[in-house]
Amino acid sequence: MVKDIKDNNQDAIFVKADVTQKSDIQAIVDSALTTYDKIDILYHGADIHDGYDNAVELEEDFYDKLMAINVKAPYLASKMVIPHLSSKVAALLFRSQIALVVANMIVNHKKSPLLN
Repeated sequence: MVKDIKDNNQDAIFVKADVTQKSDIQAIVDSALTTYDKIDILYHGADIHDGYDNAVELEEDFYDKLMAINVKAPYLASKMVIPHLSSKVAALLFRSQIALVVANMIVNHKKSPLLN
């Protein structure tokens, strides 16, 4: 993806990260700030699916992973990025509906236009 972006005369960086690790999420944010001095958009596209397992069939370890990727990671990323969002152009984009609920909880208390 980075190559495709650069091939179109745009700039991009790649940061390998495990979104279940808070330190990796912080490394992504730090890399963006170091490279670009600001953040305009947070796109959280990492999510996993439970395969429509019911509560009895879903293993607890997989549930923990599901929550870590789909809920906790977007929460942490939003919490780390929001203080650095540029004031003129800013967006939080979430692929997962669960993540969107979390993001809305984060910014809604400040009456932010980001997700309202």
